[in-house]
Amino acid sequence: IIVAARPSMGKCLVHDAEILLEDGSVTTIEEIYRARSARLLTLDERWKFAITEPSAFVDDGEKPVFRVTTRLGRTVETTLTHPFLTIGGWKPLSEVAVGDHVAVPRRVEVFGSEQMRDCEVKLLAYLIGDGSLTESTPRFTNSDPRLRDDFTLAAAEFGRHTLSENLSENRGSPREPDYLRVQGWVADASGVTIDSTWGAGKTMAATELIPADLACSGDDELAAGKLVPTQVFKLVRPQIALFLNRLLATDGWATVLASGQAQLGYATVSERLARQVQHLLLRFGVIASVRRREVKYGDGRRTAWQLDITDAHSIRTFAREIGIFGKEEALGRVVSAVEAKRCQTNRDLIPREIWARIEAAKGAESWASLARRAGIEGWSNVHTGKRSLSRRRLKQFADALDDAELRALAESDVYWDEVVSVEPVGIRQVYDLTIPETHNFVANDVCVHNTAFTLNITQHAAITAKAPVAFFSLEMSKESLVQRVLCAEARVDASRLRRGRLMDDEYARLATAAGYLNTAPIYIDDTAGMSVLEMRAKARRLKSDRPDLAMIVVDYLQLMVGKGKVENRQQEVSEISRGLKALAKELNVPVVALSQLSRAVESRPDKRPMMSDLRESGAIEQDADVIMFLYRPEYYFGPVDKEGNSLEGRAELIIGKQRNGATGKIDLMFLKEFTRFESFTGRDGGSSFTPGE
Repeated sequence: IIVAARPSMGKCLVHDAEILLEDGSVTTIEEIYRARSARLLTLDERWKFAITEPSAFVDDGEKPVFRVTTRLGRTVETTLTHPFLTIGGWKPLSEVAVGDHVAVPRRVEVFGSEQMRDCEVKLLAYLIGDGSLTESTPRFTNSDPRLRDDFTLAAAEFGRHTLSENLSENRGSPREPDYLRVQGWVADASGVTIDSTWGAGKTMAATELIPADLACSGDDELAAGKLVPTQVFKLVRPQIALFLNRLLATDGWATVLASGQAQLGYATVSERLARQVQHLLLRFGVIASVRRREVKYGDGRRTAWQLDITDAHSIRTFAREIGIFGKEEALGRVVSAVEAKRCQTNRDLIPREIWARIEAAKGAESWASLARRAGIEGWSNVHTGKRSLSRRRLKQFADALDDAELRALAESDVYWDEVVSVEPVGIRQVYDLTIPETHNFVANDVCVHNTAFTLNITQHAAITAKAPVAFFSLEMSKESLVQRVLCAEARVDASRLRRGRLMDDEYARLATAAGYLNTAPIYIDDTAGMSVLEMRAKARRLKSDRPDLAMIVVDYLQLMVGKGKVENRQQEVSEISRGLKALAKELNVPVVALSQLSRAVESRPDKRPMMSDLRESGAIEQDADVIMFLYRPEYYFGPVDKEGNSLEGRAELIIGKQRNGATGKIDLMFLKEFTRFESFTGRDGGSSFTPGE
């Protein structure tokens, strides 16, 4: 029996979403899909980021996508069904409203192992910040004497050049600044060669070193193309700090505003450069916001992108680990203002929805009593539930209540960023990754999420019918499977269980469901990359121990491997399909295998799957006795159809092939919060079955 469906149920990211890898490099989800390999960040159950590897890579075709923008200026483009992490658990974008807070990294301490000479790092930062390739000769345009001297020293250490100084008649004019012209570093149409020894013998292309001429040439369009070279992302921690230190020396600042607000900042006409700097700062735990603004330029105005750092913790961290060359005194004044607490700069707060979780933990104890035990002086419950909480205050409550979940949240790697807009951006190519265990990863510095029907079949057979079932999971761990079965049986939201935010009646339902599972004859094997021969041997042993074995479930077929070398994947899948057929006949038990569908289904107007959509091999269609397709119109068309009828939760089980019975479709309901399919009940009280012709 084959159960086929499109992978990932529509939870997809646009193709150019950027993902940080373990070696410090940044790549797109499309590049990861093509490479079929990556080690990237995931948020674990302790609210800490760890390294994981995807177990599957999904090309989900072209779909309508929406751009989510947060208060920090972070953006990510996803489908409407893609989940985001809120304080109340994972929610699809369709349920996330402007004003809600979603999880983004508070820090991502990932650095590379590569090194360059310090003089090279400085020159890169200076030439990106205030340099150009005008007239095929690099030049540095900053007029600050300390920066010019530092640039000259770095250039001298690098070697093979001469410097000449150009003094403009219109000193101070943004279009005719003073500059240092560098002779001997040649730029031409093929790229930039700054001495043949650059980067340990590497010649750097113009797009790698300085991808476009800078503002000093008077060409704003080219200046907007500046970016951080790929090599920088893989540098060791001290050299990334050095790069940021010299880059912010060009167009960065440190100031205490008239209002008393302490602020660090950086401005550039390149949006991409601004977002890359925001990401590099995040590696040190420095939270920066990005905003677009119009600035005066000569006699006119132009668009610029400004980074602001106003959070007290971030300012201290920046001053300690990065700094700004040439602006040490100004930075010192900013730090003094923060230490003197003359301004409110804490933006790293826990959303006010956390009050309900604290109230549930304290039980009947009064707020005043809890505050005294937590060591909170002058407590008033006037603002309880109305204001966001600082991490320190939440930690005090957690320690007083001895609540591990609240303590983990207070010490988490997550920053709760407010959604400021959700807007459609059209049809885009999308991809997804399947992440084992945690089912989430980080894209564009935002936390995002990623086989329910076969698991529901298993539950019914083992729990209701008491029939022994063997479940071979090649994708999910046995712990994840058991948790999913437990939540589906108890009708409890799995995200609430993982976060420890259950209501009293949910504890009772989980206890009852656990009692059922304790005696349910479900046998799970979560060995990855299993072959048919291995599965056959394990199934035989189980059959000898349990002669009443009633069913074998495989999740999913495309993750199995053949017994040896074959010419192509189609032949390997054909071999696997025949092996599963032989296993069913030998043991005389039904074998239910989940299979993926090809992208062909995306090209049809109604999106209903067909037999020809079975992925990778026609042998699956030939060998199977029954083929069933899962179809959810909500996945493709949203919560309502063209006539305004609700599609929420609606699903169809399409029986495309059955050797000994009718074909047709069965209406189902999908309860996404419980990952559970159920019979659809119409007004007549019966379930619906529409037979084929």
